[in-house]
Amino acid sequence: MTTIQKFDRPACRTVSEAAEAALTEVAAQFGLTLKKESGRFSSEAFTFKATFQAQTEDGVPAGFAAKAQALDLPADCFGKVVVMRRTLYEIKDINLRARKYPVCVKRVSDGQGFKFGEDSVRRALKDVTITVTP
Repeated sequence: MTTIQKFDRPACRTVSEAAEAALTEVAAQFGLTLKKESGRFSSEAFTFKATFQAQTEDGVPAGFAAKAQALDLPADCFGKVVVMRRTLYEIKDINLRARKYPVCVKRVSDGQGFKFGEDSVRRALKDVTITVTP
């Protein structure tokens, strides 16, 4: 077991990954999804935000269809993979409070999160939808 004396970026990443792994098990136990968000740290303390979200029977976050329709996106676009900027992205969430970039996506190659505007996502959904098998 490693003891952390002060927080820096690598220490925060280590603690965050361990906490996410533990919380993912709790989320799975209750049929929820876990959304890890950004945090902040000083040399003495580290804080990050994690949100548990209810989901429907098919694994879609509850309320996603209504958010998608509010942006004039297809209600079933959760999890769809689209090509944007010659890169594959999977649609993961919609944040209606974000005016400029409300669509949260995950880059398929490495899982890095990004945000895009609804117009570009709408165009990408109309152009090509790709199925990626794990």
